[in-house]
Amino acid sequence: MGLTENIWKSRMDTDKKIKKNYIYNVTYQILNLIAPLLTTPYVARVLGVEQIGRYSYISSITTYFITLAILGSTPYAQREIAYLKGDKEKYSQLFWEMVAFRTLTVLVSCLLYGIIIIGAPTEERMLYILQGINIIIVAVDITWFFQGLENFKKVIIRNMIVRCASIVLIFLLVKNESDLAIYMFILSGIPLIGQAMIWGYLKEYLVPIPYKKINVKCHFKGIMALFIPTIATAIYRAFDKTMIGLFTDSSIENGYYEQADRIVQMCITVPTALSTVMSPRMAASMAKKDTTMVNAYMYKTYEALLLMAMPLGIGIFCVSDMIVPWFLGEQYYKVILLLKIFSLIVPIVTLSNAVGVQYLIQAREEKVYTKSIFLGAGVNFGINLLMIPRMASVGAAIASVIAEFSILFYQMLYICKKDRTLKLKQLFNNLWTCIISCMCMALIVVLVKPFFQPNFLGTICVAVIGACTYGAMLLIFKEPMVCSVLDAIMGKLSRK
Repeated sequence: MGLTENIWKSRMDTDKKIKKNYIYNVTYQILNLIAPLLTTPYVARVLGVEQIGRYSYISSITTYFITLAILGSTPYAQREIAYLKGDKEKYSQLFWEMVAFRTLTVLVSCLLYGIIIIGAPTEERMLYILQGINIIIVAVDITWFFQGLENFKKVIIRNMIVRCASIVLIFLLVKNESDLAIYMFILSGIPLIGQAMIWGYLKEYLVPIPYKKINVKCHFKGIMALFIPTIATAIYRAFDKTMIGLFTDSSIENGYYEQADRIVQMCITVPTALSTVMSPRMAASMAKKDTTMVNAYMYKTYEALLLMAMPLGIGIFCVSDMIVPWFLGEQYYKVILLLKIFSLIVPIVTLSNAVGVQYLIQAREEKVYTKSIFLGAGVNFGINLLMIPRMASVGAAIASVIAEFSILFYQMLYICKKDRTLKLKQLFNNLWTCIISCMCMALIVVLVKPFFQPNFLGTICVAVIGACTYGAMLLIFKEPMVCSVLDAIMGKLSRK
C-alpha cells in the first residue's frame, strides 16, 4: 500500500508540474497573440506592404544561417538535459559543452553570412546586418537548458519582459516607411538583451566543471542527426518566401504571404505550447522505459490538441474576411484567401508537432523524423515549382498545406506500426466529437456574421459566440477532458 501511495503521489506531483508549466507557457503564448494584435495593424499601415515584403525576404535568407548556427543543438540539448536532470554534475558538463558548441557554430555562420552582406545591394546591407543579430542570439540563448529541467517560469518571465519592451519601442520609434531598420533592430536587438538576462539564474543550477572535461566532439553525431531535419524544415518553410521573391519578383506578394503566415503561426503557438511542455517529461519517461506513461501522455496530449487546434483552424477560416480589413488594412485584401488556405495548417502542424517533437525526437528516432521532413520538403518544393509561377502566394500556401499533411501522414503511419501498444483509435478518440462541435460552431458563425461589422469589436463578438457554441457542444457530448476541467474548477470553488 505504501508503494502504491508513493507512486500515486509522484504521478500527481508530475501532473501538477505539467499543468503549472503549461499555464506559464500558455500565458506567454497568449501574450504572443496579443502583441501582434497590437503591433501588426500599426506596422502594416506605417511600413506598408512593400517594406513588409523586404523584411520578409531578408528574414527568409537569414533563416538559413540561423539554422546553420543552431544545427540540431536545441532539441538535442533539451532532450539530453531531461535525460540527465537527476545528475547535477553530468548536466552541468553537458551545459558547457553545448554552449561551446553553439558558440563555434555561430562564428562559422557569421563568417558565411558576411559574404551575403558584402554581396547585397548597398541600400540593403544595413538591413541584413540588423537581421544578422538573430544569428548571434543563438550563442547566448540557453532556453533549452531550463526547458530540459522543466523550469519554464524563469524563461517565460524573461520572454514576457522582452515582448512588452518590444511592443512599447515599436509604437515609440516606428513612425513611417523609412523606419524599417529601426523595426528590425527592435525585433532582434531587444531579444538579444533578454537572452543575456537569463544567465544570471545559472549559479543555483550548475556545479563547476574542469575545462579538461569539456568534450564538444562527443555530441557532434547526435546533433547532426537532428540538424538534418531541422535545416530541411527551415529551408522548405523559408523557401516559400524565397521562391515567391524569385518567381514573381514582387515584394508585395511576399508581404501578403508573410502576414497570412504570421497570423496562422500566432494561433498555432497556443496548442503547440503543450508539446513544448510535454517533451522533457516524455524524454524522462522514455529514459525509464515507462511505456505506459509514454502512451498515456500521448493520448492526453492528442485529446487536448484536437480540442484546441480544430476550432482554431475552423475559426480562422470563418472569420478571415472580418479580421483582415481592420487588422491589416484594405491593401492586404488578398490575405483573406491565404488565411482560408492556411487555416488547414493549424490542426495538421499541431498534431505533427506532437508526434515529431514530443515522441520521435524524445525516443531518439531522428532518422524517421528526418525522413518525414524530407518528404514534406520535397512535396513543398515540387508543388511550389508548379504553382508559384501561376498563382504566386496562393500557390505557395497550397503547397505548404499539402507538404505539412504529408509529414503528419508519414509520422502517424510509422509510430502506429512501430509501437503496437499505441493505438490510433485511442489517439483520435475524441475526433468525431471535435468535428461535429466545430461544424455546429461554423454554422452559427456563418449565420451571425452578417449582423456584425468587420471591425475589432465585431470580430470579438463573433469569436465569442463561436467559442460558446463550441463549448456548449462539448458539454452536450460530455467530452471527458472538458468535464474533468470543469469538475476541478467547481471543486475548488466549493472548497472556498
